[in-house]
Amino acid sequence: MSNTVKSLVIILMFLAGFSIGLFIGVFLVSDISSDKMLLLFSVTLAGSFGGLLYALRDNSQKYLVLPQIDSNNFSLGLLADCAYGLAGAYVIFLIVPGTFNFETGEEIIKVLGISIVGGYGGRIVVERVLSEFLQKRLEEAEKKIDIIETQTQRDAKALELLSLQFDSEVPAVSDEELKEAIKCASNITRTNIFMETQKVRHNNWNKNKLLMEKTIPVFEALIESDTENKFHRNYGQLGYALRDKENPDYKGAQKEFTEAIRIRDSQGQKGFLFYEFNRAICNIELDGNYKQCNFSPKDVCDKIMKDLRVVAQDSHKKKIIESNDSIRKWLNCNNLSL
Repeated sequence: MSNTVKSLVIILMFLAGFSIGLFIGVFLVSDISSDKMLLLFSVTLAGSFGGLLYALRDNSQKYLVLPQIDSNNFSLGLLADCAYGLAGAYVIFLIVPGTFNFETGEEIIKVLGISIVGGYGGRIVVERVLSEFLQKRLEEAEKKIDIIETQTQRDAKALELLSLQFDSEVPAVSDEELKEAIKCASNITRTNIFMETQKVRHNNWNKNKLLMEKTIPVFEALIESDTENKFHRNYGQLGYALRDKENPDYKGAQKEFTEAIRIRDSQGQKGFLFYEFNRAICNIELDGNYKQCNFSPKDVCDKIMKDLRVVAQDSHKKKIIESNDSIRKWLNCNNLSL
């Protein structure tokens, strides 16, 4: 390309960039008075010129690139440099304090100078901001990947220990290690752990109490992980496990059922009436008068009857109450009925 042609191309690219920038500026400014139009014209002209100066800052051919469109490449070339210049001029002009009404030559020079500087530095600023933005996003993405990988490893560890906890063929897992692993697991993994542990407890409470009792530290760990006390089922399941031990812990179970009921009621949830049913059984077993069939103190009777009446509101569960030997015996000893 000859120097004459090259110069002509540069002039055409400059005029094209200037025209596009002026059109966009007019479109964006709602109130175009003569003063504002002159200001817009000056900023656009100087900004485009500043962007072109940046492209021509040395004699390297790599900066003199014409717009190209083909199947493998799309580049605006010098036109993009003018656009960068416009953007830089507009931005720097907007952040410079003061008003410009072109009443003096000094103000005109100030506007042109600011716009040329903004136009020249426009691409530098954009590239630097974009580079910092991309670098920040890259660092954030790497951190997220590290967090995900770490959490995945923790979840796998918790599930592995849970499997070992219920495997009679391997040495027992320490309660401390198991609880720590569960507390470090993700919410979805803890949910899966709860469902699996609940299944083990339900399937073995009457036929394999040794295996069933292994669910107790798991439910305890789930409770410790629930720092906001949102999940009443953790407490309920722990209560069932304590009640059904080889040597039942009725006092501990009663405490867990009470907490489960408190959380359930505070959230306005319905159902789960077996909490009251089993709390009543625990209180009956804890009543020292029950075994000798003596009358229980009034406060004990009131407490147990309150739970039984709540459960009896459900016709199906009322039949379960009536068929339970402990409850029937206690009612008879105290001359009470539902």
